Amino acid sequence: MTWYTWVIALVSPVVKKVLLALGVGIITYTGFDLMIGQIQGYINNQMSGLATEVFQTISLMGVPESFGIILGAYASSAALMQAKRFALL
Repeated sequence: MTWYTWVIALVSPVVKKVLLALGVGIITYTGFDLMIGQIQGYINNQMSGLATEVFQTISLMGVPESFGIILGAYASSAALMQAKRFALL
């Protein structure tokens, strides 16, 4: 067995695992980002149908910002779950 055959045999499983983790992570992030975008669009659509005074009161209470914070927390939670699944953390 030559040295380059040994190096290829040693590096190949690591490269496969990294590429698998990146591929699944990108697909998961893209799907989750699409889902969060649709949820935000739905929330904005529903809030635009409110009466002006109700919308202003809700905005003063910070409800639209809280939706953004909650959805951001879901996105970071999904990213951490993916990282733990592939033993990156």
